[in-house]
Amino acid sequence: MGFGNPAAERAAIEGTYEDTAVISRMETVLDGDLTRPRPAAVYTGVACALSRDGADGSGQRAPQNEIDYDATLFLAPELDVQPGDRVEVSRFGRTYAYAVEGRPAVYATHQEARLKERDLA
Repeated sequence: MGFGNPAAERAAIEGTYEDTAVISRMETVLDGDLTRPRPAAVYTGVACALSRDGADGSGQRAPQNEIDYDATLFLAPELDVQPGDRVEVSRFGRTYAYAVEGRPAVYATHQEARLKERDLA
């Protein structure tokens, strides 16, 4: 494979994807007289690769243990991933929940979405 062939490069990159994701976005629904936000799946069963970033601000803070974790999700370039979307990544039998931070970087072969996990342990 030589460089300059986006289709071949994309196939090579996607050959490394071993995770799957569900990407959700908030939508408004009418509940009686009230309008309420709720998450709605935009994409399901998305082949992807989750990569841990170096930044991990997790730690014990009185009185709780906080999770503050950054990651990057690699996925197909044609998907419309937006800031604030929720992503559930299934990896080796476990599911992890993240929020998309900022706009994904889109290339001819893939896109990279920055993810953030914030929670209490």
